[in-house]
Amino acid sequence: MTIEDHPLDEVEPRLWHELLSSSGSVSPFCRYSWLMLLQSAYPLWRVVLVLAHSGGRLLAGLPYVSSSRLFFHQSHSLPWGTPGGVLLSGDADPALAARLVGFWTSRNSGACRPCRLSLTFPGLGAAGEARKAFRACREQRQRSLAVPLAGRSLEQWEASLDDSVRNQNRQALQRGATFEQVLTPGAAPEIFRLAGLTAHRHGRKAPPLCENFYRLLLEPGGPLAEEPELARVFMVRVNGMPAAFSVCLTHAGRLWLWDYGADSSLYDARPNNLMYSRVISLAFGQGLDAVDLGAVPAGADSLARFKSGFGGMPYERTSWVAASALFRLAAAASRLGGR
Repeated sequence: MTIEDHPLDEVEPRLWHELLSSSGSVSPFCRYSWLMLLQSAYPLWRVVLVLAHSGGRLLAGLPYVSSSRLFFHQSHSLPWGTPGGVLLSGDADPALAARLVGFWTSRNSGACRPCRLSLTFPGLGAAGEARKAFRACREQRQRSLAVPLAGRSLEQWEASLDDSVRNQNRQALQRGATFEQVLTPGAAPEIFRLAGLTAHRHGRKAPPLCENFYRLLLEPGGPLAEEPELARVFMVRVNGMPAAFSVCLTHAGRLWLWDYGADSSLYDARPNNLMYSRVISLAFGQGLDAVDLGAVPAGADSLARFKSGFGGMPYERTSWVAASALFRLAAAASRLGGR
């Protein structure tokens, strides 16, 4: 058996997806086409797979993205806390998880420059053997919410909503809000503008995703051409003006409300309410089991209440993070410089 790095485009998609199927992975962020989208949108990134293989068969894998900016280096299992974890085939030795993580983390051990490593699991993962590889890492619990759909009807879900949620949905329609699916890459500038407004509202200089990412996401012959149902983009407009957007991924019976942006000057028309209501209604129509409403940052109680109003039930997922002292110092200096 061999454990080694493989650039994404050197791995046959069929073999990677066989591993995903055998592992029971529910994360859409591990799909080959999604990883290819990241690589295509960000030429300065390296999308790599740590693979354990024997006799032409993949036994385990860990997808990661490495990026460098000035003197910083970061390596993530997948960027922005998207859950992936370590993928083990059904008959693989569980100890392989620790070996893959150890191989991944060792690349920056003792590095004399700022570096950060992070790995996110879909649930409370990294149990047993895999936990040994995280002794030098700090565990972070992410509070998330999901709406259970299995065994319920759309009518039952609608009847469970608070009167305030139903009233705000009516207000959205009365004030000119409309819901649509975005189908062409020509909408990328509108989406990027909304993402930028949201980033500035939260004190960030720029949104985490670039305009080219949204363009490729919507390109008919782009990286997602082999899995066109994996990701969709929805937009709420108010009297024709872009008010809110959401990038949603669907895989293994679950819809993930992932990326989001909105124009706060149009909040009176309740675009966020209409977005959540229509996306959840679509998930019922597709016969899905759940809608993942995403993580809630610490202290964002109002956001948690908003998501709970749509039937979101809390659950936790785990991230493991290790950052060098130089990285922490440089990050603190960067934050101070941005104020």
